[in-house]
Amino acid sequence: NKFIATIFICISILSKIKNPQQMMWSISVFFLVLLNSHTGFSLTSDGLSLLSLKSAMDDGGGGTVFSGWNENDDTPCTWTGISCANISGSSEPRVVGITLSCKNLRGYLPSELGTLLYLRRLNLHGNNIYGSIPDPLFNATSLHSIYLYDNNISGSYRGLF
Repeated sequence: NKFIATIFICISILSKIKNPQQMMWSISVFFLVLLNSHTGFSLTSDGLSLLSLKSAMDDGGGGTVFSGWNENDDTPCTWTGISCANISGSSEPRVVGITLSCKNLRGYLPSELGTLLYLRRLNLHGNNIYGSIPDPLFNATSLHSIYLYDNNISGSYRGLF
């Protein structure tokens, strides 16, 4: 059920936020998502996962990087830095690439990126991303290119090679 999946993703996002300003913004998004999901909210599951990335990052580029990432869209395929492809057996295009390199982003990699099962390329190099690579990211079994250099990533990279 899309409604239950929406609630699960939102709660997962909220539980990881430590910054009070991000928490307030995320709670607002949570209630907006909850309200919209009850009234025909139609953003794809991939789009919901990408909203967790938006919530986990401060947009140091003056708010322009994520300005077009709208939770009211049907699909994230038109969002800045997102590429999609038609996948056999899927009723909608799926996210296959995230390219947000050198955008002055600051934040962490949310575990919800692991729900992007068809993600092939993740390019976030040259930002200020900190923390470790979340284990659920390795659920994205199609992932073959990951560019995270020139960040502040720590911890183990097990499962990448």
